[in-house]
Amino acid sequence: MRDKEAVEAERKSLARNAEKQAKLIDKLMETEKNLTSQLSALDKEFVAVKKICDAHRERVVELERDIPQWQARVTVEKQRTDEIRTLISARELNVEHKRTELRKQEDGLTRSRKELEQRMRVVTTPLTSTEGDSEKEGLLKILKCSTCRNNFRNTVILKCMHTFCKECVDARISTRQRKCPGCNLAFAQSDVQQIFFQ
Repeated sequence: MRDKEAVEAERKSLARNAEKQAKLIDKLMETEKNLTSQLSALDKEFVAVKKICDAHRERVVELERDIPQWQARVTVEKQRTDEIRTLISARELNVEHKRTELRKQEDGLTRSRKELEQRMRVVTTPLTSTEGDSEKEGLLKILKCSTCRNNFRNTVILKCMHTFCKECVDARISTRQRKCPGCNLAFAQSDVQQIFFQ
């Protein structure tokens, strides 16, 4: 009897273990299904990511092929930029030089005008008849062109600030004798300017 009971108890115990094992197998089967579905999803995702990576690799290869062309273009643009900067610096220096020249010429012209005004004041002051005649002759000599001694001075050569009549200066320019009759300094047509007595 005891053997029967022991066998029955062992049978029940085995049945319980078998039931537990069956439940465990069911759980494992369900887990396996889940893992299989996850694995297939990950496989699909891997294929998609691989395609994206391949596309990116191709793009990288294309861009690497373009790198030398862009580097050459950068070098050319840098050279052009340097040339433009050099040109701008040279032009700025030239402009500064011209400004300095212009200031000097304006200063010379102002001095000439002041001298002329001073001389005109002397001319317009009344003198005694004997003094006046000799003084007038002296002043007329100063006002008349030193080259032709006929016309009044009305043109200035800006380089040396010497004054002559327009006819004498124009005659020098037309015959290509572009040197000042007073000091022999070379001048251009742009260095000639008319002056007015006011």
